[in-house]
Amino acid sequence: MPPKMEKIGIAGVKLSGELLQVNISGSSNTLDANLALSELLSANGINMSFLSGVCFQGWSRATCCVAAESEGLVRKLIRADPRLRDIAKFIPSVGLLSLFPHQFSFKILGLSLLALGEARIRVHGMSSSLSALNLITDYGNLDGAVAALQEYLE
Repeated sequence: MPPKMEKIGIAGVKLSGELLQVNISGSSNTLDANLALSELLSANGINMSFLSGVCFQGWSRATCCVAAESEGLVRKLIRADPRLRDIAKFIPSVGLLSLFPHQFSFKILGLSLLALGEARIRVHGMSSSLSALNLITDYGNLDGAVAALQEYLE
C-alpha cells in the first residue's frame, strides 16, 4: 500500500458460491440474443446470480452468472439455440465478490482493482450500483481477493 494512504471503510463483503459465467457478445443484433438468453434460462428455471450488459456503437455484450450445478444444462441449452451457440463464451468456476455500500465511489472501485491487480487476481467482470460493487473472479481466488482488498478497505 502506498505510504500514508488511509483505508476506506465499507459495511460488508458478500461472497457467492461457485458459478458459471456466460458472455454473449457481438454486433448490435446481439441484443436479441441477450433477450433470448434470459428467456431460455427463465423457461428452464435457471436463476441468474449476476447480470450485466453494455451496448456501444453497434456492439453489445451481456454477462450473466448461474449456479455451477447448472453448467451442463446451460451449455446444452445454449449449444442447441442457433441465436446463441456461436456467440456464447463460458468461464467455469467463477465467484462473485460484492462490496457494500459502494455509494458510487470511484475511489473504492479504483482501489479494488489496484489491490486485485497487485495480487494478480483476475477480474472477469464487474458491475456497480449505488449500493454495491460486484466483481467476478476465479472461485478459487475469492478468499485471496478478500485478503488483497483488506490492504485498502476496512
